[in-house]
Amino acid sequence: MTVEDVNQAFAENWEAQHRLIEVTGNALIKPENSTPEAVILSEYRKSNNTMVAQVEDNDDVVFPYLPEPPDSSPIVSDTQIDSVGIRVVKFKNGVRLNIKKSDFKKGEFVYRVDFGKGKKAEPWKKPGLALLTQGVINESGVGKLTQDELETALAGKNISFGFNADIDSFIYSGTCDPDETSLLFQLLYTLIMDPGFDKDALVLFKDRYRQMFQELLSTPDGMMQFKGEAFLAGGDTRFGMPTLAQMDSLGMQDVKKWILPFFKQADMEISVAGDLDIEKIIASASKYFGNLPLKKTSTPANGEKRDHIIFPKGGNLELQVDTRIDKALIVMAFSTDDFWDIKQTRRLNVLSKILSERLRKTIREELGATYSPYAYNDPSQAYEGYGVLRAVITVASDKVDDMIAHMKSIANSMINQPISEKELDLVLEPIWTHIKDIRRTNRYWLDSVMAGSIHHPEKIQWAATIDEDYRAIVLNEIQGLARKYCNKDSEAIIVIQPSRASN
Repeated sequence: MTVEDVNQAFAENWEAQHRLIEVTGNALIKPENSTPEAVILSEYRKSNNTMVAQVEDNDDVVFPYLPEPPDSSPIVSDTQIDSVGIRVVKFKNGVRLNIKKSDFKKGEFVYRVDFGKGKKAEPWKKPGLALLTQGVINESGVGKLTQDELETALAGKNISFGFNADIDSFIYSGTCDPDETSLLFQLLYTLIMDPGFDKDALVLFKDRYRQMFQELLSTPDGMMQFKGEAFLAGGDTRFGMPTLAQMDSLGMQDVKKWILPFFKQADMEISVAGDLDIEKIIASASKYFGNLPLKKTSTPANGEKRDHIIFPKGGNLELQVDTRIDKALIVMAFSTDDFWDIKQTRRLNVLSKILSERLRKTIREELGATYSPYAYNDPSQAYEGYGVLRAVITVASDKVDDMIAHMKSIANSMINQPISEKELDLVLEPIWTHIKDIRRTNRYWLDSVMAGSIHHPEKIQWAATIDEDYRAIVLNEIQGLARKYCNKDSEAIIVIQPSRASN
């Protein structure tokens, strides 16, 4: 296929004289002495009479443009963990490289580079800074190339990449063809050494956020993101979503001042999993990352340290959304624990699935009040002692009080009505199957096992025990956790429903 083939096919298909002009959204078009349709058609005709400038090829786009690092870095340690098939390499500047070779998907490996403190280090006076930083970096390319220019330079290469301000680290991640390994590490090296901060990207993200914010206010799920999440974290500004005023108050200097010091921190970790050449990965990491001038820091870049999250035990939050859809969201939440007692975390996962089954039987099958009630435990990997077990249902707004009573009764039954062996077996069977399936995937090894092992090396060994541990779960353990956590003293309720004005 050639460019000429594509252009000819497009021209032939575009030649037809019928057009559909569709305008959707919440803008009110109220012209004087005319109709909205006439205004739309007039604007369309104007656009037809506007000359389109020829796109010029930019011959100045050169990538990679940074000088090659002078030498590869000496390896401080090189460990093969046979129980899980993971190789761990450490360089003298503190960079850690985790490698898992697999045949799950031929011609592709997945990767991520973790560094810094992520959203956890967001200044409490600047809510939304992590979200804005993520948006700006993802649309900014690198220092000497715009996003479009960088995409042009990488055209035809099987490399994807993106930036994420996660809860406890910043992440560059994506996929790569094993033949492009060297180019990938050149790209990651450039993103770290010469990150882009495009003013247009900041404006674009804020425009998008304004649109998204209106959607948040008009759906129960959106309102849960906006205010409900912060409520469950005791009002901590790193949870939930910022207001428009808070987002508008942030500028490019805020972004740079916050994020740039983290690019120089010494706790950088590279993880790769999939169809790859192990020696080529080590050589590329050694060359481009082993000699990065990184420094150890004992405190977050903004000087703040906020590790404790307070769950609103006994709290109630009622919110309203401007919608005509008669659906209310009810979240019954219980304070649990953080992620790092892995045996407890796995058993809390089982407990939440048993709670889901009891919700389904009562609220869906017996009462027919909603189609998909569910529960899940969300233990924090970033905040000590913080975890939330949630039961979530969506119902008609006139059934809210009745459903809350049923949900509380079901939660109470987890304590007062013994969990049966049948209930336990019912949820364990799918878990065992799921474990078998996910252990084949590259994403599991990348995100759940290797990432973060620089601070928690026990994560790698947990992968070797996951199946055995889930098969060792007994009824008394789950019943004990139900008594400990599914009680009204640890409970908080959120109700989000349509405002009266909307109805």
